[in-house]
Amino acid sequence: MSEYVLEVLDGDQAGTVVELTGPRLRIGRRPENDFVLRDEKCSGNHAEIVVEDGRHLLRDLGSTNGTTLDGKRVTELVLSAGDVFQLGRVRCCFRRAETAAGGTEVAAMAVGTIDASRLARSRRRGGSLVFGALFGLVLAAGAAWWFLSRGEGELPGVGGGAGARDQRPLVVPGNRLEAGVGDFEGESGWSLQASSDAQGFEPTAGRENVHSGVAAISASGPGGESASRARFALARTSTPVAVAAGQSLRLSAHVKTSGAAKVALRAWFTALGGDVADLRSGSAALAAADWTELSVALRVPRGADRVAIEVLALLPGAADSALVDDVALLVEGEAPALEASAGGVALIGSGASFRIDSSRAPLLLGVEPLVAADAGGLEGSLADLARRGLLLPSDAGATASVSALGSGDGFAIALEGVAGLRLLFPAASAAPRWRPRDGAFRAVDASFEATELAELLVGTADNRAMLVLEPPATLRGAPAPGAWSIELPGTNRFALRVVFGPEALRALELEREARSAAERGRPGDALRTLAELVARYPHELATLAKASLLRDEIVAEQERRVDALLRAGDDAAFFEARVGFRRVLAELDALEAAYGKDQLVRGTALAALRNAVSEGIQSIEARGAVERAELLGAMSLAFERSGEGPLAGFVRSYVERRLTGKQGGR
Repeated sequence: MSEYVLEVLDGDQAGTVVELTGPRLRIGRRPENDFVLRDEKCSGNHAEIVVEDGRHLLRDLGSTNGTTLDGKRVTELVLSAGDVFQLGRVRCCFRRAETAAGGTEVAAMAVGTIDASRLARSRRRGGSLVFGALFGLVLAAGAAWWFLSRGEGELPGVGGGAGARDQRPLVVPGNRLEAGVGDFEGESGWSLQASSDAQGFEPTAGRENVHSGVAAISASGPGGESASRARFALARTSTPVAVAAGQSLRLSAHVKTSGAAKVALRAWFTALGGDVADLRSGSAALAAADWTELSVALRVPRGADRVAIEVLALLPGAADSALVDDVALLVEGEAPALEASAGGVALIGSGASFRIDSSRAPLLLGVEPLVAADAGGLEGSLADLARRGLLLPSDAGATASVSALGSGDGFAIALEGVAGLRLLFPAASAAPRWRPRDGAFRAVDASFEATELAELLVGTADNRAMLVLEPPATLRGAPAPGAWSIELPGTNRFALRVVFGPEALRALELEREARSAAERGRPGDALRTLAELVARYPHELATLAKASLLRDEIVAEQERRVDALLRAGDDAAFFEARVGFRRVLAELDALEAAYGKDQLVRGTALAALRNAVSEGIQSIEARGAVERAELLGAMSLAFERSGEGPLAGFVRSYVERRLTGKQGGR
């Protein structure tokens, strides 16, 4: 066994321990790494730990988001036992193999394994009495096994009789969860967490606390000063199960609750390579006074190849508690799926969580019901989930329906049993555009509120869609954890248009009009047409790409003419040539006529050139006037000396009438 190990403290891999047995451990998101870290902020090849001269060196491999220790970015450092460093959004602890990792956040309550010693302590009654009791139980169990194996009768209270419970683990044929994981009889397999002041899922024992075997997990609501605050607890399998797209699954567990607590089962579908966005789906939350089987049918969405199982307990009050045992994941039957398709884009849902897939990036990440942020009771627990980006419509008991629009260009989605919706989009799509009826798009901020809004263009540069509301409704844009959201209070249905047939044709016509204008020597008209294309049809990405190339050509030619003008202006100023200045002014006028002043990309430089040329011409004309006045003055003096008084007076009168005003009173 290695002297040192690396333990993951955050995320769905929390609790994973990697032995540092070799000279090098490469860490990153790509599958070829020695340790694959499933975090979207982690680079493909993020960092490595190498052994040099008996020391363990942490070395960043040029990652995008960096490697940090104590909040400072590092490129290479020597690790010491207990160091906690961060890769992307995940913290890892470098420690000795025999010590427990420290420094985890209490609020996260991240427990990667179900500790056998904790489980043993929960069964302990105290002192030597425990040892005697355990010894007696062992003898009794042995006698019972021998008695029953001979077929000579039943031991009272085991396997028969009213209220008796089998203490052997429940074996579910075909269960994809390993033995010891689904029945909680093992020491590992689950990552446990809770909101900051709830009692999260913990191992528990005792006949009254288990459905089968000797172990289960339990959670209870907040106590003490936090008793009035609704919270939740969540348990997730540490290792995802491999699945195939389109498979029908059934997820089940036995649950028991008290007070107002409820339990829901959820599946978290992902892709190993991170090529598709995560998709959660699940069952409605159930309250059960006695052990009851809870199950939900699921379908593996396109692009997913892994599923992690989640057990959620909603704990509205201090007296509420939940028990969970015998979780099973089966491949069976035909699971109901919500699916519609148009234009090569498919909307896939199961339960009540959705995502739109395309050949590129996903557009819609999820649909959530709106809940009051300051609500108490069960609503408060749902609000707590929503704040952490974990809420599903199924948690609130909502049912969903999906259908293709009649025109075949998108989807209509409705959730029954909710008073409002919250739509989650990728963070990159937080630059929406609003369009009035038959008008151009107008940009709005990511945080906006609008009433009577009918259409909103959302999505990313690679994948856009039109949010359509009939009738128009109130919308609010707001940030969300790792995403961007639109809230629709008072609305439980919406439509997404993903294909824009007639608009695609009109956008193509505008691009052709602009190209024709450019070829006929009207670059200004071409630029104005291209600007209209961008304003009216920003979702027509293929046409916009061609339009961008055309605009680049027009602007490049304009830049060439502007550069030539600036050089001509410098030459005219150097030689103080009136003809050169006049030529530059004429070319400036022609440039503005061709492109329009509002279409000149270097307008400030051209305005400065026009001022400089005008001042140059005025300076030359002023100097010429002074020189002519001096020459005529000398001529008048010569006439005076030669006795030609009238002629001298005529010259003086001409100078006063025609030149003095230009000389400022000379």
